[in-house]
Amino acid sequence: KIERARLKNGIKVVFARQTAVPVVRLLLSTPGGIPADDRKKPGTQTMMLGLLGEGTDGRLGPMDGPAIARLEERLGAGINASVSLDRSRYSLNALTPTLAQSIRLFADILLHPTFPEDQLERVRVQAKTALARANSTPNGLAMRVLPALLYGPDHPYGFSFSGNGTEAGLQGVTRADLISYHRQQMTPERAEIFVVGDTNMATLLPLLEQAFGNWQGTAPAAAPADSAPVPPVTPARGRIAFLDRPGAEQSLIVAAAADRLTGRDDTLAVALANDVFGGLTSARLNAELREAKNWSYGAYSSLSPTRLAMPFLITAPVETPATGDSIAAIRRLLADFEGPNPPTPAEIENARANLIRSLPGDFETGSALVSALERQANLERPDDYLETLPARLAAVDEKEVAAAPLPKVDDLVWVVVGDRETVLPQLQALGLPIDEMPLP
Repeated sequence: KIERARLKNGIKVVFARQTAVPVVRLLLSTPGGIPADDRKKPGTQTMMLGLLGEGTDGRLGPMDGPAIARLEERLGAGINASVSLDRSRYSLNALTPTLAQSIRLFADILLHPTFPEDQLERVRVQAKTALARANSTPNGLAMRVLPALLYGPDHPYGFSFSGNGTEAGLQGVTRADLISYHRQQMTPERAEIFVVGDTNMATLLPLLEQAFGNWQGTAPAAAPADSAPVPPVTPARGRIAFLDRPGAEQSLIVAAAADRLTGRDDTLAVALANDVFGGLTSARLNAELREAKNWSYGAYSSLSPTRLAMPFLITAPVETPATGDSIAAIRRLLADFEGPNPPTPAEIENARANLIRSLPGDFETGSALVSALERQANLERPDDYLETLPARLAAVDEKEVAAAPLPKVDDLVWVVVGDRETVLPQLQALGLPIDEMPLP
């Protein structure tokens, strides 16, 4: 059963009781996410999140980072922050007996951070190290260049998929930037609180009211760009962006397209189609590249449910000598899927059964359930979405799956990371335009 309420400042509260263990999981979600990072100093968001728990001066009084950590430990609480393409998320895992004080600490960290100057350089080094680590991996390099190629630099999703920022951006962030960014982004407008655990609404609501009810915004809330259209055809469509990784024993192939659907649409048919094509170990993509050809340890496709045009990604790490042949095979598989060899009834039933069987495990933990509640709100799904999902999956017609809008072959944007000397001649033989890109 899902219960709903509002705090006096309008913040929505969504609660589901779960009494298996004396734990409460709380998620405060605000609009913005990765697209809300400072585009003049990319990485401001990362720095702000990294410094939230390093100092506060709120209802519990002034505390530095070690004092906050000791209080968290004494309470048995865990406080974290993360971002997605649509939302910024702040989570609290608390024990039921210490819920009241845990919520007060959580609110102090979120609403009254001090961003201590003496911790700024340490967090900056951590952020730059994480960025360098990501840029040292093939997947990190591919994801670095893909968003702008796929969506265009002006689209909300065209900025970044990771939110790691840039070397120059991280280096330029000042404490004043963090204070200003926090003031702009941390506003109660359109904020929502999702709670799952061993308590009840009568107990929970006064605690949240005390902690967040007086929270007032100082700037307009960051709102998702819900009106942003599906990205237009761009010059990157049908092209290969190549990044040289000298001496690499494997190539990473990433093919992507912006789907015509958003996560707010009915995506069940396209989800089943994706599972048949590349979403499962038994899917056609993995069966061809791994089982039949032995070119890859695993190749998969995915569709992420986002508010705007969903990113469709094919990811295939392959043996270097098979890079060109693997791209040709992927193109052939997708063309066959769209044309002469659509998904068969047996493939669809296998994908359907797999999705339905996985549902209990997907939502058996409190963390999974609170994330699911937030996802439903972000995608504007009804309260009974999870409850009715098995029946709606069972009702999806095979013709709907065959007609589901997976991207066309020529819609794909390709990113290849590999050894130039060995790989580039293979790519040239494919006859697709190639853009050699500098490493970040």
